[in-house]
Formats: sequence, structure tokens, C-alpha cells
Amino acid sequence: MIALAIAAVIGFASPTGNIDCEASSSLLVCHVTHSAYGKQLQAGCRTVDWNGFSLTATGKGQVLCSGGAMFGGAPPRHPTLRYGVRRRHGAFACVVRLSGLTCTNRRGHGMFVSRTSYRLF
Repeated sequence: MIALAIAAVIGFASPTGNIDCEASSSLLVCHVTHSAYGKQLQAGCRTVDWNGFSLTATGKGQVLCSGGAMFGGAPPRHPTLRYGVRRRHGAFACVVRLSGLTCTNRRGHGMFVSRTSYRLF
């Protein structure tokens, strides 16, 4: 299970609220609520009940599968990251555009996620 220290975590949501992310200094985790590929990702996660994407401070973006509750109670509500505004936290930089969210780490690895597609690099 991935644990993030609560005091060191920041979060943000896309303007539509469809993409939600949380970042510590060394891990970024994002979830897309409604997507064309969600059922396929969930099938790949087998018996665990949550799928999303993660990015470490040095590695490539990955599909993330997690079992059990990601939050103690209701998921937190995060401030909205406006279109075109770049948000930096620790090793990560993210920008949301009409086409989707792109996040990268200092090594140039990252992920692009949207309602219709995703790309991990």
C-alpha cells in the first residue's frame, strides 16, 4: 500500500473535476473518474478496487492498482488547477489543458491522462 504523509501532501483537481491528484515530495498519484479506458484498467487490477496512475520522483509513469480505501472516509476535495497553469511540488510539475493533464518529474518522465486516453513515459 502506498502511504503519503498527510502534512506533506498537496492535491489538485482538473477544472472539470474528472482528474484528481495528490503529491508528496516523492510520489504523485492521479485518478480519472470517468474515462474510456477505466474498465480495461480495472480489469488489469484484478481483485483490487481502485485504479489510477503514479509517478515517482525519478521513474516513469505507471498504472497504479490499490486494494482497500485510499482515504479514511470520503476522498478529500482539492483546489482546482486552472487550465494552462503549471503547478510544481517537490520533483513534479503538472499542467492541465483542455486535452488533459500532463505531469513530469525532473528526469523528464511522466504521464498524460485525459478522459479518452493516457500515455506513460
